Amino acid sequence: MAPECFQRNGKVGRQADIWAMGCCIVEMFTGRLPYEGKYSNEFTLIYNMAHCKDPPKRPDNISNDAHEFILSCFVFIPKQRPGAHRLKKMAFVKGLHNAASPFPQNSTIGVRASGSD
Repeated sequence: MAPECFQRNGKVGRQADIWAMGCCIVEMFTGRLPYEGKYSNEFTLIYNMAHCKDPPKRPDNISNDAHEFILSCFVFIPKQRPGAHRLKKMAFVKGLHNAASPFPQNSTIGVRASGSD
């Protein structure tokens, strides 16, 4: 969960989903949750998520493009976290799209109407 989910005054919006996507990508690369094993219990994790400003540890053996994408997802201030439209323009995503994609190049699957980001 995004840090704003643990804060009393934290307003939770779409940007929390961007954080969650970063968590999913880290888990896909490592097989572990981003902060797994870093804290002794869930209460310590929740406290640190609400107050700490350190992004999760970079997964080993990933490209610089993947690292840049993950760091973009883990910006602590929600308003400064990029939206989906900005993220999909990053080299990491473009590289995935240029790989063997099951969707046609002009597919609109999963794309919201312009201006909804």
